[in-house]
Amino acid sequence: MIDELDLALVDALRVDPRAPWSRLAAPLGVDPATLSRRWARLTADGDAWVTCYPSADRIGRGRAQQHGRGGRRAARR
Repeated sequence: MIDELDLALVDALRVDPRAPWSRLAAPLGVDPATLSRRWARLTADGDAWVTCYPSADRIGRGRAQQHGRGGRRAARR
């Protein structure tokens, strides 16, 4: 089950995807090892994942994707 800390972790990684656990731990009020374990559980359960695309400048167009537990929906911009 996903709780408030899981959601806060996902949001923090959305804002700063390369942030180390040590930088995210204090604002979220937990130990870095806790965040690492939580992220491992979220990804193993399929509740969170990382997606990347080449820069729109590189391919000449942008693409946004929305991911959810129930499937995915893509939208071009």
